[in-house]
Amino acid sequence: MAAWAIIVAIRLLVALLPGRLAARPCPARAGQEARQPDHGEEARQHNRQGIALAHEHKYIEAATEFRAAIEINPDDAEAHYNLGLTLDALGEADQARGEFRLAARLRPDSSPIRLQLALALLRLHKLEEAIREFRQAIKLDPKVADAHYSLALALADQGQLPAAISEFREAIRLRPDLADAHLRLGIALRRQGKADEAAEEFRSAVRAAPENPEAHFNLGLVLMGKHENEAALAQFEAALRLKPDYVEARYDRAILLREKGEKDLANQELTQLAGLSEFRQKLSQANRLTTSASEHLKKREPDAALADARAALQLWKENPLGYYLMGAAWGEKGDAAQARRNLEAALALKPDYPPALNDLALILWQEGNTKAAIDDWDKAIALEPDYAEAHYNRGLAALRAGDNQLGMQQLREALALNPEYLEARLNLGLALQRQHDLESAIHQFSQAVKLRPEFAEAHYDLGLALVEQGAIQEAIKEFRQAVQLKPSYAEAHYNLALALRKNGNAGAAEEEFQRAKGLARDHEPK
Repeated sequence: MAAWAIIVAIRLLVALLPGRLAARPCPARAGQEARQPDHGEEARQHNRQGIALAHEHKYIEAATEFRAAIEINPDDAEAHYNLGLTLDALGEADQARGEFRLAARLRPDSSPIRLQLALALLRLHKLEEAIREFRQAIKLDPKVADAHYSLALALADQGQLPAAISEFREAIRLRPDLADAHLRLGIALRRQGKADEAAEEFRSAVRAAPENPEAHFNLGLVLMGKHENEAALAQFEAALRLKPDYVEARYDRAILLREKGEKDLANQELTQLAGLSEFRQKLSQANRLTTSASEHLKKREPDAALADARAALQLWKENPLGYYLMGAAWGEKGDAAQARRNLEAALALKPDYPPALNDLALILWQEGNTKAAIDDWDKAIALEPDYAEAHYNRGLAALRAGDNQLGMQQLREALALNPEYLEARLNLGLALQRQHDLESAIHQFSQAVKLRPEFAEAHYDLGLALVEQGAIQEAIKEFRQAVQLKPSYAEAHYNLALALRKNGNAGAAEEEFQRAKGLARDHEPK
């Protein structure tokens, strides 16, 4: 028998607001003048561009536009709301919740904003807060079926079945063709022992969404309980046509076939079910092993990762993830040939596998096969536009080929996807410095230092850029920090010496020159 389940579809229930929300200023603190929002064309243009990008599913770029609009006018409820929707589409429910809260403070009378805030809270399993926000959204606009349906899901998840049933019924009254509401209402009624009412709701769900295997299965389940076996069998078969690996439907179909006297067919069904269950068990074990292999790779434990990945492949030989993890582990061990062999095996099973394409491209690049490497990175990016590492590697390849514009564009894309990508930030800073854009380079290096204050190389790169800008005192501070973090850093000692000499501190400069010379001597081949 199928257990009650709450299914929350992650979807945008409300369209992006097409520029109709007016921003209102925040109350001024004591001693401050009230800040007037900037309603300039530039902010509106960013918001319009963000909406257009979001409709094209270019959510990363859309988020950048909405943030630009917010930077111009922090009190723009529409921009916060649109950014929240975009973050939600990217799976960033917690960040989305923050934007919806800001929007709700600016526009407490907006039902769409309240509804999206409630949905974000529901996805974060904060049921009490979600229920409060759903009720507030309904109070502001009681005619939104999705609000009643989502409130019913939250109430059911909390065990408040009668209240949930009431909200499901209201959602259906407002939208009679809302198949999910009929389905969930049917499950709730069946739990209350109201089989006839539940059957009617499941029939309505089947009519509204005939392609939904769960609706057919649940109708079959109720009919089976009422001993309407032929009708139940038809529903189980419909569910299996739509979802052949539907274990519960296959099992109940076998029970009915046995009751009909078709024992051979029933046994055949149960044998298939046993095979399916065995495969699922092996698949589950393989998934646990690949998860473990991934964790070992994160900890730089390639031998343990190899052992787990091999075990996973013994359970499921056509597992592209298993081969990918083998390739990554061999790469970590420095065996490029083995790494390439396993990555190619992963791609043979799954040609559209961005991580395998990215890692294989790195090997091809190291082998000097530049064109093939770039082709694989381009393919990985086309398949997964939000893959920061592929953008980063493509950017480095472009910079090394002398295409600074493309290289910096790709590094910026990597940073838009992952603002904490230290290597991308440092390499973008170096590229900007080569272009003599010192202000932008210093900004990137400064951000890198904030991200990893213990990383000596970030301080060193910032120091070099500050020297070039003429900010010698600040450069000395960064070089000193670099050598404090990494006393054996000969280049940092040497550049610290140059900066000290330029600043007129000849004695301290000489000491640093001697340290640099000694460290360089220590690293000379014996």
